[in-house]
Amino acid sequence: MRLPLSSNISFKLPAIIMAMVAAAVGIANALAYFQQRTSLQEGAQDLLQAVATARGTRIEEMLKTNANDLSITANRASTFRAIKGFTRAWKVMGQGQMETLQRLYISDNPYPAGAKQNLDTAEDDSTCTTVHAQAHPEFRAIQQLYGYYDVFLFDIEGNLIYSVFKEADFATNMNDGEWAQTGLASAYRAALELAQNQFAFEDYAPYGPSNGSPASFIAQSVFSKSGDRVGVLAYQLPSGHVSSIANMPEGLGETGEVTVIGPDHLVRTNSRFRDEDMILKRELNNEVTLAALQGKSGVAETRGRDGQLVTSAYFPLDIFGQRWALIAERDQAEIYADTDRLLLLLAGSSAVVILLVSGLGVIFARSMTRPLKRAAISMENIAAGAYDEEISGTDRGDEIGVITTKLEKIRNRL
Repeated sequence: MRLPLSSNISFKLPAIIMAMVAAAVGIANALAYFQQRTSLQEGAQDLLQAVATARGTRIEEMLKTNANDLSITANRASTFRAIKGFTRAWKVMGQGQMETLQRLYISDNPYPAGAKQNLDTAEDDSTCTTVHAQAHPEFRAIQQLYGYYDVFLFDIEGNLIYSVFKEADFATNMNDGEWAQTGLASAYRAALELAQNQFAFEDYAPYGPSNGSPASFIAQSVFSKSGDRVGVLAYQLPSGHVSSIANMPEGLGETGEVTVIGPDHLVRTNSRFRDEDMILKRELNNEVTLAALQGKSGVAETRGRDGQLVTSAYFPLDIFGQRWALIAERDQAEIYADTDRLLLLLAGSSAVVILLVSGLGVIFARSMTRPLKRAAISMENIAAGAYDEEISGTDRGDEIGVITTKLEKIRNRL
């Protein structure tokens, strides 16, 4: 005989047990998942902030070191002697200095383009050649040791009387020559107005003599012991100067990247993931860039270059009185990769736990519903007048045993 009540209990009780187990496991797993996700998020934010602060501080210190080196070199007696010597040689030539010097050190230079700095002595007996042979090894060593693109010496009249690299700007005039409107010319003119040990900085801009590559300059006047200004010393900073620090992979994982942006919102660094030159070719106007250029620092979730979600730490830089921005970012997909693996692990373990506990719950439920069903059948039989059938379950010590014992007493009375 099928009894709806017993059948309902035999279905509902296991279902309730399975639902309670699934709910408990689900809540525990959700708490573990979100706790892990929060922990990863906070850890990534702290790491990115540390990277942004460390890289920003290091970039500032590197450029300050460049300025200190400029000052040290400008105050050397050898620099003073070199400017005086090249100035005297320039005047001795009388006229046609640019054509003569560019022929000797560029067009007639036996070394190929990009290696003109290897020539110490030109094939003539001029005063300029003598001074160049004495001064060039020292300035070339400075250029190579500190990684500058070029080192320049100017006289008071704006003539570029010496450079290590010997490009098209060599022996031209920065006041009225071809390159008078460039960053180097601006740096020279600004330095010429500054007191001793003060320097001028010109931010990155395309520089024609260097094939239009981005270049920045620092310049400082050179004085004699008596305090007379004799000329200007300048360094051309390489375009990858800042990128060399920004692109260090430590602390950035597989997708992290550090970008430095100038006050014009154009980047001052190349990407660690692309070979192409991006300096001054990419503009950033997002909220983290604007915040950093306003002097703020912090962490935010934004969109990356390719539209992906990233976590970004932003940090303001003080570059010789100019406000730059540094952004350290990392893809959230990488940050939360461990939580995705955790989610799969939790899902698998949850399925095993639910199946095992549910199986035990079904066994337990059947241990309850089967004797209840038999007791219900016995009650039906008694109600139908069948008193001779023995009632089972009277030996149980639980409530079912109490029920069947009572039924047995009722049957015996009838």
